[in-house]
Amino acid sequence: MPRIIKIPSDTGVSSNFSASFTVTVGAGGDYASMNLALTALSEMVPLYVSEGFSATINILTGTVMSEQVIIVNEDFSWVNITSDDAQVVFNRSALTQKESDVAGFEGSLDNAAALFMATNGSKTPRINTIFSMDTTGTADYSLHGMYLTRGSTGFIEPNAGFHDTDGCGVLLNFSSTLVAPNANFDNNGREDASAGSIDLGAIKGQWQSIVTAPSINVTNPVGSGVVIIGGSVATIRGATITGAGDKGVLAGGVSQVHARSVDVTLCDTGLYAAEGALMRLIQSNISDNTANGVVVSGGAVVNSATGTTINNNGNNGIIVSGG
Repeated sequence: MPRIIKIPSDTGVSSNFSASFTVTVGAGGDYASMNLALTALSEMVPLYVSEGFSATINILTGTVMSEQVIIVNEDFSWVNITSDDAQVVFNRSALTQKESDVAGFEGSLDNAAALFMATNGSKTPRINTIFSMDTTGTADYSLHGMYLTRGSTGFIEPNAGFHDTDGCGVLLNFSSTLVAPNANFDNNGREDASAGSIDLGAIKGQWQSIVTAPSINVTNPVGSGVVIIGGSVATIRGATITGAGDKGVLAGGVSQVHARSVDVTLCDTGLYAAEGALMRLIQSNISDNTANGVVVSGGAVVNSATGTTINNNGNNGIIVSGG
């Protein structure tokens, strides 16, 4: 891919800049692809200003993303991604580079590819739109919206997120971090329907990762809503999770989930804590789930304070087993 150094002249910004500006991607825009836009921005040197600044990449109406954004050893947290359309479709068939194909991702344990991939302490752009995966192509590996590994950080702004992914909306590995307040996820984990897996979630954090996702809205995940395992920590205060085919929230492997004022309804099981996990449940509603409201097993602890409602769940409100 050619390196683009010069940004469009009508932005009025030099290669050293200290003011916010916008470039566009798509037919008739400044750049034909997201990768070309990010390549151009990576040639620039942001200057310090106390008030802050940002660059915005705006995806023009009707643009379909047919590429992957793979970030290794770079910080794009000063870049916002927006769109003219409420949702941007991305081609499943374009997700051809999985982690084992890219230097910096080796040994990350998941046979995975994603629209946005980041490793080695990288930081993604700030996602400020909804990306929706189409059904083109096939793959024998998991396909996600965003994949973070090896201490990387992903950012999703309020009301933005990932819909209709075969795998997770966001998958985190190895001490990575997701910051996603008020983010939106719908119909994630489509491959669960054929693979019979219950391990996928709209968000899945594992191997000492951190998820900060207050007030997220998760609807109709085929598998689980939020999966936190392998010593990871999640804060999902104010979350709404509905219609999960398996578990609304799954915590395992001595992980911690802080769940204040969450609403988990119409899932198979509302909350499931296992393998020494700790879940703090305060002033929440766990109701109208098909099988069970709360399941605690394998030495896990659910600390529920006053104000939590567990009501009208199909089999049991609360099950405690296995120590």
